[in-house]
Amino acid sequence: MPNPFHLLRPNPRRASCLLIAEDAIYVALSTAAAADVSTMAKWPAGVPLPITATVDVWVAAQTATTVVSIVAEHWAAGEGDE
Repeated sequence: MPNPFHLLRPNPRRASCLLIAEDAIYVALSTAAAADVSTMAKWPAGVPLPITATVDVWVAAQTATTVVSIVAEHWAAGEGDE
């Protein structure tokens, strides 16, 4: 099984994100949980996973590779933000 991949970093401006994978994946919302696949949550293929926390998001594929799509929604940028 492949090593976990750090998909998203913590971002206080991220209101939510939606993950959708072609194959079943393992998901962790902290570096500690991503340390071993046995402590990650298994998520089925093709089922959208909404994440509303502004935390790290780690994923690992059950197979060698898979495609994971991310749709992220951010809060409005403040003055001086680009």
